[in-house]
Amino acid sequence: MVIAPAGDWTRARITEAEALAEPRTMQLYVRLIRAPGFMYTTRMWDRIVVVASGAGIAPVLPCVLQRTVASIFVVWIAHRPESFGPIEQALEESLGPDKLWIHDTATQGRPDVLALTLKAVKKEAAQAMYIVSNLPLTYAVVRGCQAVGVPSYGAIWDL
Repeated sequence: MVIAPAGDWTRARITEAEALAEPRTMQLYVRLIRAPGFMYTTRMWDRIVVVASGAGIAPVLPCVLQRTVASIFVVWIAHRPESFGPIEQALEESLGPDKLWIHDTATQGRPDVLALTLKAVKKEAAQAMYIVSNLPLTYAVVRGCQAVGVPSYGAIWDL
């Protein structure tokens, strides 16, 4: 298993593993039954907008590819999206060009994510918005959307 320092718990596991003698191994017990993540709640809506930045597209893919929502519009903000392998092609094939905006920060610079999100919500007449991104951007977009009455959800961060 490979883990990244996404929060206090994973950061502590990495620190523990670094303190171990070579090879860097440790025993972890993993639950076999997984509770649904926050993207599971997308099933409550008929029309949603999902915003993802970079690797945040990973938890969005099952929702898109399994078509768990009647209408899903994806805004993916990434630095060189082609570097993520076949993800861009899979999104395009599953959603079509009218349900996908890809913003390449390498060529287009950093966008105003809240403005982009609200534009997508209006275009799609979305009932809700979901975002998978870093903590500051997630909070800013969720709060901005909620301020104008759009039900909005972001990943939970263990601070």
